[in-house]
Amino acid sequence: MSGPIPNLAKKANFKATTEVAKRLGCLPSAVGFELLSLRTIETIYACLRAVPAQDLLDAQLYILQNTTYFLGAPYVDGEFIIDYPDKLFEQKLIYPINTMLGTTSAELRESK
Repeated sequence: MSGPIPNLAKKANFKATTEVAKRLGCLPSAVGFELLSLRTIETIYACLRAVPAQDLLDAQLYILQNTTYFLGAPYVDGEFIIDYPDKLFEQKLIYPINTMLGTTSAELRESK
């Protein structure tokens, strides 16, 4: 998985899920990112359960390709990942550094 580490925060996951629900018509587009009532959340879940799987996947893909939100969150095990990245940045336990990332089309290809 690649991408800016702050995008792995719980807030980004919440925003991505909210946008997926809006895109599928399960949440009015006028709703922002405020906390929702339990009744509203249950209504959204019921709506999402009724959506065809392909539509849900298409909405998730759209959000991933067209926003900076991330669906999913890191598993905080307390040892390797000690806390959520946004909290670690706030505590100045992670410092931004230049990193080179890339891919190759010849990964694990046999050379001649």
